[in-house]
Amino acid sequence: MELTQKAPLCSSGEKGIDLESIEAECRQFCTTYSKKTVRGTIWETKVSAISQQRSWFVLDVMSLFPFDLIGLMIGGSGGNNFAELKSIKARAPSAGGQSGLWAMTLQLVEPEILGSKKEHRFPRWINDIESSDLEFGIESSKSPLRIYVAAFYFCAYTMTSVGYGDIGPKNILERLVCCGIILSAGLCWAYILGEVCGIVADMTSESQEFRKRMYHLNCMMKMQEAFYQHVLQELQGRMTEEGTLLRDMSPQLQSEVSTVLNLTWIQKVTFFSQFLNFLELQETRGVHVVPYKACIADIAKALKASAFAQRESFDNVQVLYILSKGLVALDSRVGYNGAVWGEDFVLSDTSLIRPVAGYALTYIEVLYLTRDALMEVIERRKASCPQLGRIVRQHFGLL
Repeated sequence: MELTQKAPLCSSGEKGIDLESIEAECRQFCTTYSKKTVRGTIWETKVSAISQQRSWFVLDVMSLFPFDLIGLMIGGSGGNNFAELKSIKARAPSAGGQSGLWAMTLQLVEPEILGSKKEHRFPRWINDIESSDLEFGIESSKSPLRIYVAAFYFCAYTMTSVGYGDIGPKNILERLVCCGIILSAGLCWAYILGEVCGIVADMTSESQEFRKRMYHLNCMMKMQEAFYQHVLQELQGRMTEEGTLLRDMSPQLQSEVSTVLNLTWIQKVTFFSQFLNFLELQETRGVHVVPYKACIADIAKALKASAFAQRESFDNVQVLYILSKGLVALDSRVGYNGAVWGEDFVLSDTSLIRPVAGYALTYIEVLYLTRDALMEVIERRKASCPQLGRIVRQHFGLL
């Protein structure tokens, strides 16, 4: 490829590029910006001029020099090479633009032949790629796509500071893969750097105190949640173990143990207390009361355990609660170990139930019995112990 064939094409657009650059420079110095002051809004031009002088003003002015005339004065084709490089200024300073810039550079800059020795005035990085592709019969210099990919790969690891020679792809597929890896790593690095800069920019005493407070709060919440889950699992495990042990006993022994363990709160529930009085009366009369006591064992098996943290609220719609540990506020009174509330849980109409809101003053453990569980026991023991269902209906005036 002869450079003289390209020179007319480059020189024809050279003046247009120069005029466009001069017009852009003048526009930067003439552009006005509004500025609000106590006297009102004023328009200034020095803001743009100062910003332009602090950026690429010197390089922009140097790019307007007539390198073609300088080349003629020096002699040789070096000036023509510089003149053609002037067209590179029309490219955008982005990754794609820089790729096109290097692709144009690799095409425009030709080695000079001095005598019988071929010397390169500029680095010909494309030759390494071309020589490796020639082994497979591919001429990279004749493929615009391969030139652009090679230039894009060069610009990618130049802009991301990967380093020259750290990665050495041998074909176009490897270059594309390396470009993807380099750009992904560059984006990750830019994101991490931005996050670090954001943290450093916000490292005031107030923000540090806020973060420290939030950190301790999160730690405390995790500890409380872990403690609550541990206690709840321990409570449920204990209830499961006690239930398993109770089921392994004989039916009569189950009745005796259940009566002793639950006698404290059973006496506080009116209809259960009446049922116990009925059992004592039948026992004094010499009546066989083992089927009656089996009802108490079934009720004990139907009990479930739960735990509530301090300052936690809960309700008792169709649920009978028995407090086994801690202190609880029940509307206007305070309940302690053995307290019972929600005795009207057997009513099917929830509008007739007197709501009692529970508020845990300390960590509490409760046993609770649902209406469905009690009705299931009454239905199952209807033939052997009909008195329990009769006492419950009489207590609430039900037919």
